[in-house]
Amino acid sequence: MVDMTIKAVRQAELSAAKTEKEALAKKESLIEQAQIEIVQKREVMFKQASDAHKLAMKQAESDCETIMAKAIQDANDEIKLLKQQAGEKQAEATKLILAKLV
Repeated sequence: MVDMTIKAVRQAELSAAKTEKEALAKKESLIEQAQIEIVQKREVMFKQASDAHKLAMKQAESDCETIMAKAIQDANDEIKLLKQQAGEKQAEATKLILAKLV
């Protein structure tokens, strides 16, 4: 009976040691998998952020080009108007000078 008890205790100890060893191995495996997943998720998130940044930069460049084109067009329109007004003033000045001479 004592031999059976000792044998059962030893068997239980061996089984517990084996279970502990398996648990430690599983723990290490899970930690390793988690680290791999973290790296992969970080890479995906970085790529998404990079893509979003590139898209925002393209949109900003497009908006800038549109604003610049509008500003140039507005400036050209104003230059044209000012030239027209200057021509009219020149014609008026010429008429006044001729009127004073006559």
